[in-house]
Amino acid sequence: MSQEPLLLVDGDHLLYRSLSAVEHETNWGRGIWTLHIIEDEAWDAVLQRLGNLIRATKLEDPEVLMCFGSGRSFRRDVCETYKAARREEGHGKRLPMRYAALRRQIVDGKTELKALRYNGLEGDDVLGIMATWPKNGDRVVVVASEDKDLLQIPGLNFRQGKMTTITPEVADFNFYYQILIGDKAVDGWGGCPGVGPVTAEKLLRTTSNHWAAVVNAFKKAKLGPEQALQQARLARILRWSDWDPIKKEPILWTPPSTTA
Repeated sequence: MSQEPLLLVDGDHLLYRSLSAVEHETNWGRGIWTLHIIEDEAWDAVLQRLGNLIRATKLEDPEVLMCFGSGRSFRRDVCETYKAARREEGHGKRLPMRYAALRRQIVDGKTELKALRYNGLEGDDVLGIMATWPKNGDRVVVVASEDKDLLQIPGLNFRQGKMTTITPEVADFNFYYQILIGDKAVDGWGGCPGVGPVTAEKLLRTTSNHWAAVVNAFKKAKLGPEQALQQARLARILRWSDWDPIKKEPILWTPPSTTA
């Protein structure tokens, strides 16, 4: 098994930032404006940003794996309204030019970059699964993503220019915290009604039984454990233990006190 460091990169984020930076706006006069991008410049921008990221992590000759989402998220089977607002608005932000074409080339193996995606998973899930893959053993694995949801994944996380070690205890705490506060602004699911960041932090700090604290919070909001479980399954960023590598499908999260 290779012992070189493994750098897991949020491919969608890196592509978006790289290509947005090299779009060119032109005013042709008479109210005519166009936007264009130069193919070679676009690819150079991707490689340059990736190189800058590698240097920033201070990893020595890492293996790099670009992780991408693919297809309809399994979370929509958990809750049909998951990311509904973004779907209605055409996925929110406009994607930069060349984004779809370069993404396709990378995931299809037509560039020098290695990539991984699984149908039905979001990029965060691919990152989480690979970061917790048992075969990595003692290998140094770093997740490079600006998404705060990846703070649920134990291990080394490189975010906003900082390397952070996330212990299993902290990762689990962050997971339960996310269940309570939800992600209404971005993904359209609300967590526990009436519970914000301060209250969530307080509830979880006062007990070691975090799932019981979550269920009690939902109960006070006049919601049952089934609603709490739904929100947990939306919040959960997949780890290796949440993935069936044979069927290549998620294993939906179940509370610690229950069996599947």
